[in-house]
Formats: sequence, C-alpha cells, structure tokens
Amino acid sequence: GIAVKDGENIILADNTHLFAEKIIYLLKNPDVRARIGMEGTKLIKTNYLWPEIMKNFNRTLVDFLYENRANEDE
Repeated sequence: GIAVKDGENIILADNTHLFAEKIIYLLKNPDVRARIGMEGTKLIKTNYLWPEIMKNFNRTLVDFLYENRANEDE
C-alpha cells in the first residue's frame, strides 16, 4: 500500500458526509490545504517515482543476493 497519513499528506473519510466536511474544511483553510498538498507531493516524489522504486528494488535485490551467497558458503 501507499504510506499515507490522514490529515498529514492526504484526506481520507469513511463516508461521503465526513468527506464533504473535510473538503469544506480545506476550502476554508488554504494554509492546511497547501500543507497537505505539499506533503502529499513530497511523499510521492520521495517514495513512488520510478527512480526511487528502482533504487529500493536494487537495494533489496543486492541484499537478497548477498544473503543467499553467504548461505551457500556455509
């Protein structure tokens, strides 16, 4: 899943009424709206763009290969 936090980098709600309340709150609070937008953008750029995904994949692959190599030597 995506590592989001309600009210920090996304707005989540369990029903349409609560979602509408949160949207109205954001419309009335541009500073909060801007902060959540910036944090959401930062989250995506830091964790979910292809260069970051590939860096994490490569790190995981190298760790896996190193561990298997060490196990073969035992």
